[in-house]
Amino acid sequence: MNYLDLCPELERHGPLFRVRLDPDLLATFLSRFDATLVTVELCHQFAVRCVRATVDAGAASERFLPVSLRQLSTADIRQIGYLFGQVSREQQGGTVQIYSSAVSAAHNDLLCSVTVMALRPMNEQRADT
Repeated sequence: MNYLDLCPELERHGPLFRVRLDPDLLATFLSRFDATLVTVELCHQFAVRCVRATVDAGAASERFLPVSLRQLSTADIRQIGYLFGQVSREQQGGTVQIYSSAVSAAHNDLLCSVTVMALRPMNEQRADT
């Protein structure tokens, strides 16, 4: 079991991104880790994938790092079937509003907001100094 398997591949859902959570995989993680930790990790992975999906092909090889998680709701992750992400692109990354739902069509419950930043490769950082 790899923790990166926690977040499935993205689908486009109109202007949003969507993933369907695997309840069995989620239950496996929840049996080993605290529900808040699993929720935060899932939100971070989902946000990074959403931002990566909005960048051009040249920047897609960049590494992205979640730097801020705000407004985390008290929703029970066991009751969530889908995550939806709305990305606001910024110069060095983006902010993702993450909504949760038990069904695939609704996306009105804000789960959290995650800011993701692009990391510059080490050789570019050295060139600036």
